Amino acid sequence: MRIRAAVARALHLVRWYVGELTGDAEFARHCARLRQLHPDQPVPTRRAYELARSRRRDHRPIDRCC
Repeated sequence: MRIRAAVARALHLVRWYVGELTGDAEFARHCARLRQLHPDQPVPTRRAYELARSRRRDHRPIDRCC
């Protein structure tokens, strides 16, 4: 039983890590925040979110290191 719990924990950590690397977790946090703060507005698609995020990065280069 301990092995099964350890494997489940390891899979959970891998899933979390991959979500952080790919941006899925950030998009999910953004959608949750939008639903909480602006429930009347539609949630953007992942593509629309990424385009807006890219534009925001290009317009505020001081927020990033490179």
